[in-house]
Parts: sequence; C-alpha cells; structure tokens
Amino acid sequence: MYSRKSLLLLPDTQLNQTVLIQGTKFDRKRKVSEKTDAKMKKLYASGMTVSEIARLLDLNYGTVKYHVDEEYNRLCRSKGNPHTGKTRISVQDRIEYKRKLVKAGAKVIV
Repeated sequence: MYSRKSLLLLPDTQLNQTVLIQGTKFDRKRKVSEKTDAKMKKLYASGMTVSEIARLLDLNYGTVKYHVDEEYNRLCRSKGNPHTGKTRISVQDRIEYKRKLVKAGAKVIV
C-alpha cells in the first residue's frame, strides 16, 4: 500500500499506471466497443428485445437501451449526464490530474 507522499514521489509513468481514479473522466473504460454497439443494433433491428440482448451480451439493460433506442439516448443526454465527457486527453493531462487529486487527499484506487 502506498502513502500519499510515496505516490507523489513516483515517476510520471509509474504514477499513471499505479493510480486509478474510478468515476472520473479519466481512466474510464468504454462499456461497449464499436463492434458490440453494431451487434446490439443489428439484434434489436432483427426483433430481439432490449432485455434479451442485455442477457445475451451480459450487459446492463440501461446500457443496451441507451445504444439501441435513439429516443432514450436523447432523453439521457438532455438530463445533463451525457456520455460526452472528455474522451481524448493527453497522458500528461491525466498524470497532472492524478497528482492533483493525490495531493488533495482524494480517494484513489491503487
């Protein structure tokens, strides 16, 4: 287990690999790849229900619905919680952000 001080002493690349910040715009994994997205849409167009697709692909119902139902997608985006956060950031931006959070004492996953 690392202390806050020892984390801050790590070189940039090691800090970036060691500190994971869950629930932020950094280090988020995409839940659905482009290939899976296309597969969901094809299955939905062929008549499968959202529930069936979710079970088949082992995904959450809401995730599938978000990707196959354009009206639901627009509704989700209009609520102010869109999937349109910063998706392309530089490695240096991510490292600086992680250092800032560690310095502030934020809870991070190590």
